[in-house]
Amino acid sequence: MNVFLKRTDDDYYGVKEYILPVVQAAIKSATYLEILCMILNTYDTYTEHISNDVSKALKLYGNLKKEDMSEAELQNYADFSQKLYDLYWTIVDDEFGKEIFKANQDLCNKHKLKLVENRLGRYRGILFEEVVAAMVEERFQEGDFQKGCKIRIDGTWIRIGYDTGNSKHKETFDVAGWKNDLFYGEFYECKVNPERFTEENYRLFEMLWKELEQHFNIQYILALVSSETKEKVKKQKEYLEETVEKIEFKVIGREDLYNILNYQIPEIA
Repeated sequence: MNVFLKRTDDDYYGVKEYILPVVQAAIKSATYLEILCMILNTYDTYTEHISNDVSKALKLYGNLKKEDMSEAELQNYADFSQKLYDLYWTIVDDEFGKEIFKANQDLCNKHKLKLVENRLGRYRGILFEEVVAAMVEERFQEGDFQKGCKIRIDGTWIRIGYDTGNSKHKETFDVAGWKNDLFYGEFYECKVNPERFTEENYRLFEMLWKELEQHFNIQYILALVSSETKEKVKKQKEYLEETVEKIEFKVIGREDLYNILNYQIPEIA
């Protein structure tokens, strides 16, 4: 069995400078991750005072979660909070929109990233994807790992058509890793809002699942991950299963997000 991962997503300006510092701070603590998820889902619409609101919420959540944090977590919380605040402040700053345009005019125009509402939505999504990727990547240091990629299995690209006459197609997975020596893989779709996991996403999962299930000697994780609660993620899955062929895959909400970091391949397999 041959699995090939090819990155197809665009590279966005500012990920290294502004998003990855938040990611590295957040994945140090299950509590930080839970707070990050609550911020992402609460502060999803632009207002003139959104950065100040995020700052106040971080202080409030920090106080509410004090008893859940170790001494080290309490000491590092200010650093995590500052980095997340800085990211929100940067995203909604019009100067950041201008920098995105300078870096890649076509990408900026394609997604209308000069508009603050569009930047906020796009970069919140990128942040969440990068969080999941950072927790998965370590397991595939010796193997293949990609973000925003399409997948080919034994010469077959995983791809579905949709809309009138299948005029559109979906083929991209947010996070994917494959270890050919162990015949083991992990495949994730990441959604801040689980309602953005659509019938087309489900059908793409279905095609990948059917291809993987043809091989009896492989082991894998196929999962929908969201910064919302697991209950809301499950409801979206169940809603879609009223109209599509049901398949088996994991749903991971904010409560279980940190567990991804600690997956051990032998234990999972």
